[in-house]
Amino acid sequence: MTPVHALAQSVGGSLSVSATILPPITTPAVKPLSFRVERGGVARLETTSPFAGAVSAIVMSTVSSSANGFTPVAQRPALARATRGTELLEATAVSADSVTSRWRYDVPLDPTADRSAPRDVMVRITYLIVPGT
Repeated sequence: MTPVHALAQSVGGSLSVSATILPPITTPAVKPLSFRVERGGVARLETTSPFAGAVSAIVMSTVSSSANGFTPVAQRPALARATRGTELLEATAVSADSVTSRWRYDVPLDPTADRSAPRDVMVRITYLIVPGT
């Protein structure tokens, strides 16, 4: 069988590309609201929203814990909707009684550990926030 050869082609023209680099955004501090250990070695962590802004954003996150050797576990991407005027001020206020949306994360724990013995678990959440989507 004869091998197939591709012939070289020459193409002329140009391609124009532009990019806009946006400045970093400030985000409200994320505060834990609840932490509940479920059956099967998974904990449910609820926090305040990691984003409050005048435009919507896609928030991608990973969760890791000391129980799994800090191996990142990707969470489902979420859409953070734009907040308006007073909602934005309420969402970024430091007061604990402000109304904020709850974000839920599944944190893997060691299911074989002795459940009757208390132990500390450190949790890390990493965010990538893409505003203006």
